[in-house]
Amino acid sequence: MATERGDGLENLRTVSKRLRAARETADELTRQRDALIAELYAAGVGTSTIARAAGVTAGRATQIATRSAASADASSIRREVSRS
Repeated sequence: MATERGDGLENLRTVSKRLRAARETADELTRQRDALIAELYAAGVGTSTIARAAGVTAGRATQIATRSAASADASSIRREVSRS
């Protein structure tokens, strides 16, 4: 019985570690997608076109693009302030 419990706990650790790695990968891919959406949006590509390519709604593409743009603006402001 103790061996079963030990095996179960080891399996849980292994699965949890794999899940953490998968989440990190998914987070990185989301950041890359969001940056590409923002770049295309800034270049004048329509949100419906972006949405079809990304597999999201046009509203979601707009949210991502504007959030990414606002985040980039905030980052550049923080850099400028830290230089002062």
